[in-house]
Amino acid sequence: MCFLWLFGLLSLTGFLSFIDSTPLPRQRAPGDALPIIAAGRHIFKPQLGSRLVIDCSATGNPNPVLSWTKRGEESPQPVLKMPQFVTQKKTAKGLELVFSNISREHDGVYYCVASNRAGYDRKIVFVRPLIPSPRSQSPMVSLLQHRVTVNSGDTAVILIFTKNTPKGTSVIWNLPQQFNTNDRRLGKNEFFNKNLEGTGYMYIKSVTARDAGAYRCTVRTPDGLSTTVKFTVRVE
Repeated sequence: MCFLWLFGLLSLTGFLSFIDSTPLPRQRAPGDALPIIAAGRHIFKPQLGSRLVIDCSATGNPNPVLSWTKRGEESPQPVLKMPQFVTQKKTAKGLELVFSNISREHDGVYYCVASNRAGYDRKIVFVRPLIPSPRSQSPMVSLLQHRVTVNSGDTAVILIFTKNTPKGTSVIWNLPQQFNTNDRRLGKNEFFNKNLEGTGYMYIKSVTARDAGAYRCTVRTPDGLSTTVKFTVRVE
């Protein structure tokens, strides 16, 4: 009991330190009004692989500046970087927090802060993705070729075939270190839009000797299960 009490005290202390870390407002001017965030839902339980949009808007004078942050896993301090597939989008009404592909890592507490020189207001939101049953299976991934041989100047095409890949499954292509990921010769798909099975692809146009090397492809389902396959590209 003493340990639990101490742990709770430390957690509360950390949370209060986060509250105290919010910048103090500058000197108020006549007519200034504190920001007030519009009321709305505080708990969201999205399906894995789905899209979720949480809006935040506020009134105040001057117009408040809005921002979203995520609470850290080990402490109440906000993390410096949002998880993958999470972006912030300005709208006419305020600032949206957009989850393009809900996964387990998005579980957590998010803060919307509205601030102006008069002060600030905060909205706390809980995102709790719905976890599938234990019967979920790792994706099955097979390559058409484990070794792709292509003539210099031609197009290299790599195909993968999958099963147990529900909608929202991500496909991550890991390229050799020397390969520029922004190279316009490169084409690939990074999501499956079909349920249960699908086809993934990557191609490289106008292949050169520098493109030869070892590649990897990781297929990850929305509930965090993944399978990785390896292949090589040989240029003659």
